[in-house]
Amino acid sequence: MTDSILIIDDDVAVLRSLGAFFEQRGWDVYRELTGEAGVTTFDRTLPDVVLVDLRLPGMDGFEVLDRLRGREAAVIVLTGDGDVPTAVRAMQSGAENFLTKPVELSQLQVTADRAVEKVRLRR
Repeated sequence: MTDSILIIDDDVAVLRSLGAFFEQRGWDVYRELTGEAGVTTFDRTLPDVVLVDLRLPGMDGFEVLDRLRGREAAVIVLTGDGDVPTAVRAMQSGAENFLTKPVELSQLQVTADRAVEKVRLRR
């Protein structure tokens, strides 16, 4: 079974680069620029992992976390807002992990692989 990831970020360069990173590793990649579109794409594609930025136009990353809670979503927060209160809030809101930009791609890969394992066990 092919691993899949949905990347939700309003920065096109981030979507492009992280999407290419996962595609090179054989993952199915979905990309969205807004939280609203991300939730819709999640419902349509049911990816293994969601990688979401917190700062999004309209529905922010915390709202995305709230909407995906209880839907067997393994959500990893990737944000430039890397302070402790934000990380705690994200984890309490259901994030599997919290990473800050710029991210080490090897760390992101390990984190995504672990999230896939968890979501497959839940399913």
